[in-house]
Amino acid sequence: MKRHICLAGFNVCNDCLLICHLKERHKVTLIESFSDVLVESRHDRPAVGYRLRGILASVDVLVLDSVSKSRESPTRRSFSRLVDFLDVARTTFPALSIVLVEMAPEADVERRAKLFEAGVKEYVVYPYDSSEVLRLILKRVRSTLVG
Repeated sequence: MKRHICLAGFNVCNDCLLICHLKERHKVTLIESFSDVLVESRHDRPAVGYRLRGILASVDVLVLDSVSKSRESPTRRSFSRLVDFLDVARTTFPALSIVLVEMAPEADVERRAKLFEAGVKEYVVYPYDSSEVLRLILKRVRSTLVG
C-alpha cells in the first residue's frame, strides 16, 4: 500500500536522491519553505493552517527540515515555535509520524527531550546522509502499517 510522505523544508525538498527513492513506492508532497508549515495564529502561537491541515490529514510521515537556507543556527523563538507546532500537530494528527531534521548541537539533550515530548519520532542532525534519512522514513512507514 502506498503511503503519503510530506517533505517540508529547503534541504529535504532539494534532496533528489531521497525524493527519487521515496517516489518509487510512495506518494510524496513537497513544501519547500519551513515557514509555510508554521502559520502564526492571532495569539502568536503556531497553528496548523487550513491548507496544511488538508495535506497533513492524509500524510503518514512528515519529514520536517527546520534548517534555514542560510544554515543559521535556530533561535530561541524559532525553537519555541517549532515545539508549539509539534504539540498542535501531535494532538490534531495523532497517527502522524514526524522525522525532524535540525541543525543543533548533538549534545543538547534537554532540547532533544523537548522535541520528543512534543511528538518527534526520529531526529536527524544536519548535514545528514540521505540513505540514513530514507531508512528512518521507511522505519516510520512500517510503523504506520503495524500500528
